[in-house]
Amino acid sequence: MIPVHLLRALERDLVPFTAYIELTRRCNWSCRHCFIHGESGFGGRELGTAEALDALVRLRELGTLFLSITGGEPTLRADLPAIVRRARELEMAVMMMSNASLIDEKMAAELAGAGLYEVQVSILGSNPETHDGLSGVKGSCEAAWRGVRALKRSNVHVIVKTPLMRQNFDEVGAIHRQASDLGLHHIFSPVLFPRHRDDRAIEEMRLDDGQMADAMRLWQGLNEGQEPPEGVDAERPALRRPCKAGVTSMVVGATGEVLPCPGSHLSAGSIRSASLKTVWREAELFGRLRGIRVPDEYALPGAKTAIQNFFCPILSHLETGDLARQSREAERFNRILARTVDEGPVREMDCGH
Repeated sequence: MIPVHLLRALERDLVPFTAYIELTRRCNWSCRHCFIHGESGFGGRELGTAEALDALVRLRELGTLFLSITGGEPTLRADLPAIVRRARELEMAVMMMSNASLIDEKMAAELAGAGLYEVQVSILGSNPETHDGLSGVKGSCEAAWRGVRALKRSNVHVIVKTPLMRQNFDEVGAIHRQASDLGLHHIFSPVLFPRHRDDRAIEEMRLDDGQMADAMRLWQGLNEGQEPPEGVDAERPALRRPCKAGVTSMVVGATGEVLPCPGSHLSAGSIRSASLKTVWREAELFGRLRGIRVPDEYALPGAKTAIQNFFCPILSHLETGDLARQSREAERFNRILARTVDEGPVREMDCGH
């Protein structure tokens, strides 16, 4: 755990101590809820091995300590072990987001040998019918769990991750038990990011208000006795930055674009036309993000308690076209959480990134 005073210093000095490198936008699944294939407008060839390795050096020079490898599906890249190994040589802690369906014993051992610490694996349902229906690929459920077991045997830390939606909500408890039976931690998020403005398909997949409230209660029940999430100070200012995207975190995208967060379709610039340091320090988009301030707390009229305000500028832009305007989904999340907190203790959940 990073001390609060150090977190504040990193934020003050704009050190991107956490970063993502998106190795590809290709994927062997076609998930119905995935925001990667939105109307980003990004084109061009993927970063080559040399470009990706150089990006790691530039991230480390800026102060990155924690690196997440993402996609698409990063295991589609043959140079993945070399990229993991180089990040470890640069003394970064390396984790990966993957569906794990392409990971066999050989790949798991190779990634572990390269220094991969953790993999967050997407499990979309407790049974093949639900999971494969959401992934769009028959056999994906079995393949994902096979990859999970291979990683576990190679002593790679595995977290099972489930995006909650109407189609799998009734199975979250069963998925939690499946993960627990293997000694794995299970996390879930009820916040789905749209692929573009007016994304009706995502609207129809989001939890209804009752399910959202139940998810918040379930979070408390599954995590009883554990420490609450970090990041909430005892003495919080009246206004705060809404998130760390563009402040202490960024993404190097698959074709060289530099993004605030994995869910964003907004580019701050490209490492193919400017140095990463210049984009990070001088991009107008990052400047706008760093200037946003929001109320620190949210409370319903007449409520007994207040919650930490959930505000995501990227979600706001996707829904409203304005980074600083609260999105409908974040407002709904806050309203339901505030009401549920008044009914009894629950833990706050993040945006899932």
